[in-house]
Amino acid sequence: MLSALGLRRRHPLNPWSRLIVISAAGAGESIGQVHPVLRRPIRRSSLGAAYADLTAMEARLRSSTLDWLAVRPTTLIPGRRTGPVRCAQRYGLFSCISRAGVAAWMPDALTRSGTYADRAPMITMGRSDSGVPGTARASAPTPD
Repeated sequence: MLSALGLRRRHPLNPWSRLIVISAAGAGESIGQVHPVLRRPIRRSSLGAAYADLTAMEARLRSSTLDWLAVRPTTLIPGRRTGPVRCAQRYGLFSCISRAGVAAWMPDALTRSGTYADRAPMITMGRSDSGVPGTARASAPTPD
């Protein structure tokens, strides 16, 4: 939660006007967008429990009345942001994003007005799925 942005209170029992959480590429229905080689460890290793928790979290958000966004980064890597952040349609073998890239993308997504058509965007760095370089700015999903 990025509470430093000073979100307005809508109700005393729910002080946040928008909630943004970090999930993971491969959680929920996005498992179908994951490269088959990466699906195996997600489904059959100790990672499976973490992904089950993330899927359950997303299900709770979907059933709530909150204005929410669950960011699904691809493989997290250390270091500073080294390229453009973009929404992805696939999670390939070499898809990755720095933690700094996720951190740069989140405030932009949080402060945009409106609700989001894709409440759980998968984000990554670098080239687009077609191999064409992405845009230079950290782009959030388009509001409805």
